[in-house]
Amino acid sequence: MKTIIRGGILLGILVSIWTFLFGMMNLHRNVTGGLTFALVATVIELVVLVWALKRTAAEGRGWFGQVSAGTLLSFVGGCLILATSYLYLTQVNPNYTAEAQEAQIAALREANVDEATIQQQMAATEKFQTPIAQAAVGFIATVITGFILSAILGLFIRSKVPRPATAPA
Repeated sequence: MKTIIRGGILLGILVSIWTFLFGMMNLHRNVTGGLTFALVATVIELVVLVWALKRTAAEGRGWFGQVSAGTLLSFVGGCLILATSYLYLTQVNPNYTAEAQEAQIAALREANVDEATIQQQMAATEKFQTPIAQAAVGFIATVITGFILSAILGLFIRSKVPRPATAPA
């Protein structure tokens, strides 16, 4: 269990650092910023999961044990990511969402999208543009990604020790 908690805290800290760096570099003002953020965060999660699952495999976990360990690790990390994302969006850079929306609108205008369509698209995403919604999406994405990566990694990184057969009663 120590490995899972440590891995979750490590994941949360590393993605939180990436969140702050991403904002300080103003990458959110780029229309592809969201993709860049998600890609780097996924690579961070992958590296942490490989490290942790190698350790939990040494503890004797099979595939299901690896999936559950990776998912729980991602849940722990996601909780930290949720808290730091909310802190970042409300206290450190409260203009983050507005700046990202401005970049998206500018990209749509550059692509010659008419104003009515732009307004329609902005209205459709408005409910997801609050700090708590954005932080929650980060949490959910972390847990889902952790589950999927753990299911795949667990095929390759798991205990190879055969379990003793139980005698029939």
